[in-house]
Amino acid sequence: MKNTFQNDTGAMLLVLSAIMCVLLIALTISNFINIKKVNENIKFEYISLENNNERLDLLRQLKEVQPELEYTYSVLKKQIPSGPEDYKIIEQIEEYSSRSSADFIRIEFGDYTVESDINAIPYSLTLKGKYPDLINLLNEIKTGERLFRLDSFKIVKTEDSRIRADIEGFAFYN
Repeated sequence: MKNTFQNDTGAMLLVLSAIMCVLLIALTISNFINIKKVNENIKFEYISLENNNERLDLLRQLKEVQPELEYTYSVLKKQIPSGPEDYKIIEQIEEYSSRSSADFIRIEFGDYTVESDINAIPYSLTLKGKYPDLINLLNEIKTGERLFRLDSFKIVKTEDSRIRADIEGFAFYN
């Protein structure tokens, strides 16, 4: 009986040792998988951190130019009226041309367009004058009360030694 008990105890110890080995192997594999997942998460977090640092650098750069951006925004806000007001465009061009001694020949408006948050009025403008007068007029338009974009500019010398300027572009409104 003592022999059977020792054999049973030995067999039981052997089975328990085998079970412990299997459990240790399972725990090791589980830990290995968890470590691999943690490494993947660390890589993801590292990429996120790099992206956040790049964004922070951009925000710092924007902070440095914030006063300039705010000033530009306030100027643009004043230069972009809430409605098309095409009659004011005509009045402004007439005023600019009289101040610069250039002749305002004609203006034609195209179909109004809507581009995202801003609306545009295409125009075709013809002016006539001496070269310095036309340059002064363009500077008036560039720094004037309304935001204009000049897309094309064609100049032709006329018979009376003056220049005719054909301009195409857009005026903007909200």
